[in-house]
Amino acid sequence: MSRVYVLSIDGGDNADVREALSHKDLLVCAVDAQDTRADALLSQRDDCVVVSIDRLDVSAEAAIAEICACWRAPVVVVATRADVATVVRVMKSGVRDVLERKNLPEALRTIIMNGREVRTGGVAQAVAARHRVQILAPRELEIFDAIATGETSRAIASRLGLSIRTVEAYRARIMAKLRLNTLPELVRLAVLSKY
Repeated sequence: MSRVYVLSIDGGDNADVREALSHKDLLVCAVDAQDTRADALLSQRDDCVVVSIDRLDVSAEAAIAEICACWRAPVVVVATRADVATVVRVMKSGVRDVLERKNLPEALRTIIMNGREVRTGGVAQAVAARHRVQILAPRELEIFDAIATGETSRAIASRLGLSIRTVEAYRARIMAKLRLNTLPELVRLAVLSKY
């Protein structure tokens, strides 16, 4: 039975996260984010850490990076609000996924239950990611890289001399071609393809 440690770094209520994780194969443990070292030492690779936060922004980055550094288990962040640049940075610091609270129940259970196969990436996943990205046209690849580094559609449009609508159309086409549904999936694929 896998353990899922649920932490709140902003003191919020985790009831929705714990409810989303209610499953016969998961043991859910609420942990005080201020005192996680002992639990982190006991964690196993089959476990998972879910960090719950209202707003994922620059002020939360250091705490999340510390959690990623001290836990052996993969870390998933559940946020009510998040800006693109911060999502990119926390995923590059080792977060497995970032989920919006409104999409919580099914997405979170799926990630936790499938997490056993996606522990830390590795060479095989990097090769598969590079292969997937090769289907993009040069301009799509340029926009894919810009999105993955946290650039906004407005900034990409300005830098490339395109309209914002054109950049958004490229983004939709990239997501469809790569069969991605969320920005964190795009960032994860970008990070793996550069592995």
